[in-house]
Amino acid sequence: MSECSRCHVDYCLDSEVRVYFSDICDHRVCERCLPQVFQETSCPGCGCAVRAEDFSEHPRDARKAESELKIRRQISDIYCQTEQDFASADEWEEYLVMREDIIFK
Repeated sequence: MSECSRCHVDYCLDSEVRVYFSDICDHRVCERCLPQVFQETSCPGCGCAVRAEDFSEHPRDARKAESELKIRRQISDIYCQTEQDFASADEWEEYLVMREDIIFK
């Protein structure tokens, strides 16, 4: 879906259109329609209650990936041993598995 949920302008065809994504439902609203959405206080795509702070310039998947990348970098800075720090390949693999477990918890 590449259109505004309110006015249905196709933002893929017009690169000048800025689109915002709802953090609540991930529906898209163009910059031109955003003030009306705030006045109506409901998403034009699904009707759920939304506020100004619920909108972002990035879709939910991109925000999630960015958050996971930030966590991965922080954990990797703490658990920064290299393969040369281990006596065997098995110990190195165990270390990597442990680091991944920490990242995804």
